[in-house]
Amino acid sequence: MYQPRLEPRDYQVEALDKMVGRRAFALLMRPRTGKTKVALDDFGRLEDAGDVDDLLVVAPAGVYLTWLDELDKQFTPEFRGCVAVHAWRSGRSWKKAKPSPELKEFLTVKGPRVFLVNVEALSLKKSGAR
Repeated sequence: MYQPRLEPRDYQVEALDKMVGRRAFALLMRPRTGKTKVALDDFGRLEDAGDVDDLLVVAPAGVYLTWLDELDKQFTPEFRGCVAVHAWRSGRSWKKAKPSPELKEFLTVKGPRVFLVNVEALSLKKSGAR
């Protein structure tokens, strides 16, 4: 059963409660209030219930890799050990680029998985065509 490593604050619990049963939602919270924690706790809760297997994080280049540290902070070591994680990085030459062995392996894992993507890499003309 999923248990958060760090107890959520009252306003984070309120946000988690508002997310229950919703197909879509937005976390409109001030900076540095723990949106990442809320999203990861919700993923853990949904994964534990068998409702999801994967979490896709699309974030700016300056922060998308910080999610790697947050996974270790927010998930218990037992849960973190069960989660496959891959941080996607765009390549220089998309005409000749092939999926990395790490990405190929990640895609064969049966959940839970967390896939981190740099949003700017998606807007490159060459990468968008792939």
